[in-house]
Amino acid sequence: MNTHSFDSLGNETHIPQGETMLCKFDNKGVVSYINDFYLEFSGHKIEDIIGKTALELKHPDFPVTVFNHIMQYLFHKKNIHILVKDRTATGKNYWFWTDFYYKTDAQGELLDFYSYRKTAPQYINPKLIKLYDKLLKMEQYTGLEIAQNYFEGLLEEAGTDFETYTMHLQEELNKSSFPDDETDDFITGNSDRNKKKKKGFFGKLFK
Repeated sequence: MNTHSFDSLGNETHIPQGETMLCKFDNKGVVSYINDFYLEFSGHKIEDIIGKTALELKHPDFPVTVFNHIMQYLFHKKNIHILVKDRTATGKNYWFWTDFYYKTDAQGELLDFYSYRKTAPQYINPKLIKLYDKLLKMEQYTGLEIAQNYFEGLLEEAGTDFETYTMHLQEELNKSSFPDDETDDFITGNSDRNKKKKKGFFGKLFK
């Protein structure tokens, strides 16, 4: 299988191993805080980020279909661990694994949530890149509803959720391109959380 880096022009960067970009949102998806490393790595000024919605900050090449899928999880206080594309202030593209933490009030209502951007694999499965490109084109030329229906049909056919689908694609790429002893670090960026998930959940679904 041919492996793809972040883009074909070499205009990419990578979150360093062990570093985390932290962004806090209120319950409407408006940014209220970012950590110093977020500013350092992205090159953005704080006034360019604070007060903006997640949708306003989305990479133009990242499909709204997948963005809305993420937001559905967040507003239902559910985590989702998938690969997302973004770019720095200088236009360099980068991918990251998503991770979220929530705060709720005494009644369990969402107050705010924290987005943790962590290092992604050096190579992204071209099937995932192709899917994102296809959804983006469908949104542009046939409409968001058509793209959404296609996305839902894909997951129905796969018989799983998008988090598992994404991680399976990375595992598939790893098995075809890298030695077995590199599997965990390649897929997860040394995430203990996902090593446990892969050993338990993936073992049942993808034997």
